[in-house]
Amino acid sequence: MSVSAGMARMERARKDLLAEWQRTRQSWRDTMADRFEKEVIEPTDADLRQTVEAMETLAGLLAAARRDCE
Repeated sequence: MSVSAGMARMERARKDLLAEWQRTRQSWRDTMADRFEKEVIEPTDADLRQTVEAMETLAGLLAAARRDCE
């Protein structure tokens, strides 16, 4: 799998997670849901965003390395 494909897959999974969480929040509206969002969903979303950014950087570095080797 290419870095670009992995990056797209990761971003899709992040969007799917957030969409499912929004559906769940429609019926789960208590302090435990708030806590779960703060302790699990928000950090996971931040980690996934950071991972996608790192993958973008990696893709650029790999492309530059390929060009340099040609």
